[in-house]
Amino acid sequence: KYKEKGFTDDALIEATKRTIQNCKKLNYNYLIAILNDWHEKDCRNILKIKELDKKFYNKSHTKKEKKEEENIDEYYVYDNMNNEKAKIKEILKEDWCGNLKYPTRFALMTDGTMILVSEIGKIAYCPPGRFSFFKNDIKK
Repeated sequence: KYKEKGFTDDALIEATKRTIQNCKKLNYNYLIAILNDWHEKDCRNILKIKELDKKFYNKSHTKKEKKEEENIDEYYVYDNMNNEKAKIKEILKEDWCGNLKYPTRFALMTDGTMILVSEIGKIAYCPPGRFSFFKNDIKK
C-alpha cells in the first residue's frame, strides 16, 4: 500500500526501525502513524526524512538549548545514582546508551518511561529509577 504511495524501500525500513526502537516490537498502528505523518509531509525517501528530522530538531531547540543545557523546557533532570544534575556527555559513555551521540536530550514518555533521544531520532531507554524530573525551581 505504501509502495504505491511512492515510499522507497529505505523509507519503509526506517519507519520499521523507528517503530521497533520506540515500541520494542513491531507495532502496526505506530508504524502506520509514522508513514501517514511522512506522507502528509511529502517525505517518502530517506533523504527527505532526514531533512524532516533536522527541521524538527532545529524548530524544537534553540541555539542556547543545543549547547551544554541538559534540561528539557522547564524541567530539571537529576541523576539519582550520582546524586547530581544529569550530565549527558558523561552518561553517553555508559553501556546502556548504545551508540547515541551528543547532542542528545532526555524525554519523558506518557507512560512515565524516560528515554534519551538523539537529534536524529535514535533512542535509548533509561534504567528504571536512574533519573528524576523536577521543575527547575525544585532542585538546583
